[in-house]
Amino acid sequence: MRELASKKLLGLLIPISLIISLAVASPSSAVADGTYPCGGGGTYTIASNIVTSSSSCAGSAVIPEGVTSVSNSAFENATSLTSLTLPNSLTTIGNYAFKNTSSLTTINFGTGLRTIGLVAFEGATALTSLTLPNSLTTIGNYAFRNTSSLTTINFGTGLRTIGAVAFENATALTSLTLPNSLTTIENYAFKNTSSLTTINFGTGLTTIGAVAFENATSLAGIYFFGNKPTTEGANIFGNVRATNILYKQGTTGWVSAGSFGGLSTYPGIEITLNNNGATGGNTGNSALVQVGGSADSIPQPTKSGLQFTGWFDTSSLLNGKRVTTIDTNNPGTLEAGFIPPELALVLGIN
Repeated sequence: MRELASKKLLGLLIPISLIISLAVASPSSAVADGTYPCGGGGTYTIASNIVTSSSSCAGSAVIPEGVTSVSNSAFENATSLTSLTLPNSLTTIGNYAFKNTSSLTTINFGTGLRTIGLVAFEGATALTSLTLPNSLTTIGNYAFRNTSSLTTINFGTGLRTIGAVAFENATALTSLTLPNSLTTIENYAFKNTSSLTTINFGTGLTTIGAVAFENATSLAGIYFFGNKPTTEGANIFGNVRATNILYKQGTTGWVSAGSFGGLSTYPGIEITLNNNGATGGNTGNSALVQVGGSADSIPQPTKSGLQFTGWFDTSSLLNGKRVTTIDTNNPGTLEAGFIPPELALVLGIN
């Protein structure tokens, strides 16, 4: 009898212990409803895993894990907000959510974000760089319009759509490397990006809307690594510095000495680049050089305190052999060369 009772008790204890262990191993992802403090004063409110509003939020805002979205206008006009940390659980940033957050300098996006809504960060004028997660698929219309201090954007590998007017007036932006996943750039998306010098378009692009890069007045290098987009809006490249577009040799739809976006099109050879820690120029790890062209046509990178001296092949960088003519059959890798400006003066290098 005692043995039978012990077995019954053991049978009850096993499922109870499993329930307890599961509860410990899999805590609820829900976040407590309530008001949460911002690092420099003020608060924001969470209800049902959604950030619904804020009040005088200043300094840093760290949104806890479990929050799934930031609602429309939640931090609009929070002009003293300086940094933002978003959880991996967040999938959606609502329309106008951070509009006119004019002191915001840093955003740490989580790994689960899928959509940035309309006008979400318009007027975030202190923002200098963006690193967007691979999970992000859509950047909404006007999302980063008038982000006038933005110099660098690192796009994730899952992005499919950049909405209309999304980066209009991002006047400090210097170069763009767009991911192969991107299929659509809508109207006016990068209009008036007047410091933009180079663009690398990925392999998946099918549509570029009207006036997408109009008034990118410094734009000199335009490189397409995929087939010709099937939809071409009017005046895509109006009032840019470039007169030609280079497309990767072997891709389809293009015509040598043809036309796209009002510019002439020519085939190019893909060159692997190493900027050696420099900025500016071509931010991608490759560039296109026109068939029969020179390495000197590749936009020059810059490095603080040093002077760019040209492109070198990997085996001859140290002994000073500079590459000018590209070997069509074996283009290889080019290394950016830099020396102190005083040495350049002695050597007579301009």
